[in-house]
Amino acid sequence: MSDDDSSPYGIKINSIGSALPASSALLADALSCSPELISRAVYTAPSQLFSSLDFKTAEKAHDVLSKLGFDVEITRGKSEKEEEKRLFDIAVYLSSPLDLTKVVKELSVFLGLHESQVQNMLMAFPPLVLGHVSQSTVDAISNRIPQAQVFAYNPNEGHYYSRLINVKKENVTNDSSIQCHQIGDDVFIEGLSFEQTKRFWRQFNSKCQVLHHSLLRAELVALKIDRSESKAIDYLINCVGMPEAFVNAIDTYLPLKLYEPRPISILKEEINQLKDIGIYCELVPLWEDFSRLHLTSVSVKNMEAINKILRTFFAEEYSLLNTKHNNRDTFHVFSEKPTLLNYFAEELLSQNGCDVIVEPSMRLKINHLKRLEFHENTV
Repeated sequence: MSDDDSSPYGIKINSIGSALPASSALLADALSCSPELISRAVYTAPSQLFSSLDFKTAEKAHDVLSKLGFDVEITRGKSEKEEEKRLFDIAVYLSSPLDLTKVVKELSVFLGLHESQVQNMLMAFPPLVLGHVSQSTVDAISNRIPQAQVFAYNPNEGHYYSRLINVKKENVTNDSSIQCHQIGDDVFIEGLSFEQTKRFWRQFNSKCQVLHHSLLRAELVALKIDRSESKAIDYLINCVGMPEAFVNAIDTYLPLKLYEPRPISILKEEINQLKDIGIYCELVPLWEDFSRLHLTSVSVKNMEAINKILRTFFAEEYSLLNTKHNNRDTFHVFSEKPTLLNYFAEELLSQNGCDVIVEPSMRLKINHLKRLEFHENTV
């Protein structure tokens, strides 16, 4: 492209390409412009970054962006008004605590944040990572962390769930268009439009929590199993991955969590299918909740690994000095943490020979199976 025309030149970012959004600050310095402008253009690509540059400046900007890995082009003339984009919020769910360190490192490099900040985001509820980004940014994050489940959703589309804390179902305004469920001390409402959630916010104030349907996950808990149904036995052995000896004594373990958390929309379909083969279940929505981790026994030979795990998850409490006596047993009780974090710590500690109990604040009596015991075959 020559510079023999007086028309202004511009730079269009087609996609992130192989670049890191975290390079926005470096790019802003090189191009002498606002980091916020760069970040907005990068996260919402394709987008017009500049539109009134001389040719030499446009060429310099194109060269800098290309070397950083962005897919860019020089445009000419007045930039057309960009169409309204479909933007997404991104949440990242980890499938296994074994992937935590790797995912944290990848995201910290990608986002330009400290690893502790990224871990806090992943442990939050919901685990939101970025807001108002384009599909190309969603794809870039998904490709960067294949070990995790990346959910992208438009907050203005779809329906919402609401949790009313310490509220009885009869105290909720009767409305035939909504579905209310009493679970423990709380009421769960599904199928709400964003406008409908505002009414519950006003009515219940701090007792009300709202979550987009794409982000709500749940546990499938078996309450009763008809052992005379051969399909039920086959399902538990071949799909859930339970040993046959365990299945033969399963009544003593009920209620029993069948899977690790999954999107509630998937489990709502599965619960009816399981009922048809003699497995009667309940869905337990996983909302923001806190719990205490009880470490009831420790493998002395694995103390180095155990202390490393405890330092990672419980910081100053890892020395096991915080003890509480209950009958003849000694419990190492850690202060309340997000339940997701405690479940991750529980699995890692169990793999290192510890006996661990997570006591959720919701006080639901569920046997939380260690994933690696039975869930290798889980699809």
